[in-house]
Amino acid sequence: MKFRIPDGFNLGGLWWTVEKDSAIPAESSRYAETLYRIETIRLGKGYSAQRVQENFLHEVIHAVSECGSIGISEKQVTQLSYGLMSVLQQLEAEP
Repeated sequence: MKFRIPDGFNLGGLWWTVEKDSAIPAESSRYAETLYRIETIRLGKGYSAQRVQENFLHEVIHAVSECGSIGISEKQVTQLSYGLMSVLQQLEAEP
């Protein structure tokens, strides 16, 4: 499945910036990160397009959880992102 990752988006009345190909320290063991105080999602460099899309969706779920004061766990974010990616991939496969 392919979708364009934006340079930014509006969430909860705040503009979130998306930094693509960011240099995330290797020791962090993260593919991406969400910086809540500055409304920024950083996506690591050197990954496949599919991995970047998965990471973007994962981090957006974190941002939605934070903005909505939902407070879901990392495991819940991961499972939601996997489930949503699966559905989106199936939609793309429709004739």
